[in-house]
Amino acid sequence: MMTLNRERGRNPNLGFGMVPPSPTTLNRYLRAASEVHDLLFGASSNERSLDAISEVKGLCNRVLREDQPDWVVVWLRLGLPSKRRLKWIASDLPRLRKAAMEEERGALDGVAEQLVRAGLGTALNFFISGEEPPAEDGRGYLYLLSTRSDRNLVKIGQTQRSVLKRVEEINRATGVVEPFSPRNIWYVRDPSLCERAAHDLLKQHRVRADREFFRVEFHEASKKITELLRTMGIEARDSGRVKAVLLEKRFGFIESRGADHFFHFSELRGIEPKMLRIGDDVQFLRLDTRLGLAAAEIQRVAS
Repeated sequence: MMTLNRERGRNPNLGFGMVPPSPTTLNRYLRAASEVHDLLFGASSNERSLDAISEVKGLCNRVLREDQPDWVVVWLRLGLPSKRRLKWIASDLPRLRKAAMEEERGALDGVAEQLVRAGLGTALNFFISGEEPPAEDGRGYLYLLSTRSDRNLVKIGQTQRSVLKRVEEINRATGVVEPFSPRNIWYVRDPSLCERAAHDLLKQHRVRADREFFRVEFHEASKKITELLRTMGIEARDSGRVKAVLLEKRFGFIESRGADHFFHFSELRGIEPKMLRIGDDVQFLRLDTRLGLAAAEIQRVAS
């Protein structure tokens, strides 16, 4: 379980973004997340809805802006949704707030459906439950770290354990004057392979051949690694097998972890619908919707 409980006193090994919120703040986050989750799945708006929507938008923005002491903790608790999807969500939440304020059910349902498709329902489910994305053998995290005073000296590593605990271990090491903080985190299928590929990609910026440190602008490093992982097709997502393909209706179903996931052909990536076969292994982004589980950004797994 992803814990947000604050330890007593300030832990000097926690970098910026890694500081857990206070119990009072955590409870406020959870109330807001539950309120907005219920709105997305059909509940009527009430006097708490407007503040809750603003609070959830704040959770998204603290991840996008990386400007609050708990932003990394919040991002992990949301299930590490992509920054691209978080931007969509943050831009649509004011429309949800407007519809709730005006008590327009039709408008509220329309915006709620868009937010669910963007992944907010799934992210809030992760946040409320405290569960992390499903773990599988060989999966783990690739991380990019830096300090607040020298953001362009980055450390790139990997772990199959908690990222926050791993970074805290690094910060306890002798010689670390200022604590490192995560600047980006990727959930991947083979973290060791990803680490080697990232190190090779940035080898011209390496400080020393035997160390994981690179002198490079961290936004540039993050962008290059993201593009590399996309090219490798190795980011860890839900996996399953195609169960049904209805060509005329342009939708189908994927079976994953004993549950059926609906998908529309518009969510296929690099796959022609007519070439999709029952039994094909695929990876996808899970979406929690009012009608049940759905799949987005579907890619075929290379055999």
